[in-house]
Amino acid sequence: RDKMIGALRSAIQLEQETSGWIGRLRLARVLLSSKDPKDLDQARDLIRLLLEQQKGNTEAPMLKAQSILVDSTPENRIDKLADAIETVKKVCTLAPGHEGARLQLAVLLLNSGQPSAAETVLDEGLKTIPRSISIRLRKAEMLVRRNADSSRMTRSGTGA
Repeated sequence: RDKMIGALRSAIQLEQETSGWIGRLRLARVLLSSKDPKDLDQARDLIRLLLEQQKGNTEAPMLKAQSILVDSTPENRIDKLADAIETVKKVCTLAPGHEGARLQLAVLLLNSGQPSAAETVLDEGLKTIPRSISIRLRKAEMLVRRNADSSRMTRSGTGA
């Protein structure tokens, strides 16, 4: 019981020391998953505030990238994808060992038709986080997909 109370006090103190940004970060994540435009507007406002207050924080830009994609439409999807890529690249620069950012950036690059760039991001991630199972798995998936695509092209006679 004493340990639990101590842990709660530590958590409350941390929340106060960080000016409540952890709670706002959690709230922004929840609001981004909503379909209600008011919730999405509130999430964007929270993300903007977090970006201003927490310059070195890597989670706020990750949420910004997510909100960019939430805002996309079929007409502006390519531009929004490029914006999200740039946002997550900044996170990778700020925190080269941020595994989630590396994985998200690789997926965004794949979705934008840049498989070589995605592979490079994962390779750089493995240099920084050599024991990352998630990065290794994503890289293996990419290689399997590339080999399958290459085999299909060869069988259809369109390959070199």
